[in-house]
Amino acid sequence: MATITTGDLEVVLPKGAKKKIEVEELKAGTEIVALKNVSKLETTVTGDAAFVGKGVSKSSVDLKSTKKNTPKVVLQNTNFTKSDIKVTGKGAGKVKSNTGTFNQSKITGGKKKDSVSFGNKSTVNKGKINLGKGGDSITFAKGTTFKGKTTIDLGKGGKDVVKFGKEVKKGSVVINNFDKKDKLVVGKDTFDYKDIKKGAEIPGIKINLA
Repeated sequence: MATITTGDLEVVLPKGAKKKIEVEELKAGTEIVALKNVSKLETTVTGDAAFVGKGVSKSSVDLKSTKKNTPKVVLQNTNFTKSDIKVTGKGAGKVKSNTGTFNQSKITGGKKKDSVSFGNKSTVNKGKINLGKGGDSITFAKGTTFKGKTTIDLGKGGKDVVKFGKEVKKGSVVINNFDKKDKLVVGKDTFDYKDIKKGAEIPGIKINLA
């Protein structure tokens, strides 16, 4: 095993992975470049990090936050498969999936105001997102594509906001623990707890109240 450390992160590579990975420290943060499909990376992020290039699978990302520091990870590689991203520490974390497929992977939020977003060129396939405590936000752009069933757990407490750029027409989304402080935005329409309790129908999205 080999360990690569920069000002933003530390990544532990399994045996044989060193030739598949390049780590580039840039002004905007550190890029982990997958030259070939790679698996079993263990990455701890304290600054800004991005995965680019080929696919990453069966890997873990720890966004190690503090009260004054919000680490961020950006996914802009071909796929991020069967992997976990977790926010730890006393602060918040940011996760952005700009491109590629978020494939059967999981995001676990922390105790503060975490932010998760999926871009126009991002596909979510059977994702699991547990936002934890705090007033969190999760955004899906108009061009985000869904496959299979994706589940979102808003956790207890906090004013959570879930935004969809448009209706979910393919795949499905289940939102759990939607409480009286939470808000759902689909296109130009906004829904709150009362709307859902009265039976508001939202295509492609099932909501389970807290």
